[in-house]
Amino acid sequence: DATDPDFLPNVEEEVCNIQSIVTSEGSSSLKILVGELATPNTVLTNLPQYSWVHLTCHGYQDPRPYASSFQLHNKDQMRLLELVQAQLSKAELAVLSACNTATGDVENAPDEVIHLAAAMQFCGFRSVVGTLWPMKDEDGPNVALEFYGYMFRRGQGHTPDFRDSAAALNHAVKSLQRAKVPIDRWINFVHFGL
Repeated sequence: DATDPDFLPNVEEEVCNIQSIVTSEGSSSLKILVGELATPNTVLTNLPQYSWVHLTCHGYQDPRPYASSFQLHNKDQMRLLELVQAQLSKAELAVLSACNTATGDVENAPDEVIHLAAAMQFCGFRSVVGTLWPMKDEDGPNVALEFYGYMFRRGQGHTPDFRDSAAALNHAVKSLQRAKVPIDRWINFVHFGL
């Protein structure tokens, strides 16, 4: 519903961009949870089976660190505490295509509040892509296309390496710069970890 302030009209395009790149490279280990399938319980049940996660949703920073969350279907919140308890032994890469996932300056919070991106590292993800402030929904599909295009650049027969994610984000950000996207939109994306 376009009148809903939580509506993200470009999620479908972002998911399609990722799906087209990953499936064209022969990877069969792609699980897409959108709409009614994107509940906290379903995501948390499936997450331990995968080494990469791409979350396209709203992110909420809370002064109580474990209460910070990702808003999924029907405005259900997947809280950090639930992610920490999920025991993600295969975790490698988390791409947080959501607002404020690397924001550390929450009002009325301690000086060293944990943000969503750092929390994903504590959950075991070795590389995390996040945002410093609210991102433009229209940038998600372009960043995903360039990011995953770089990650899967070697083609079929080559396993993508999560350690390429910083270079992939740099590649994606440069594509935004070339497209003359304003600086406050491309400088928003940050990488943590390997």
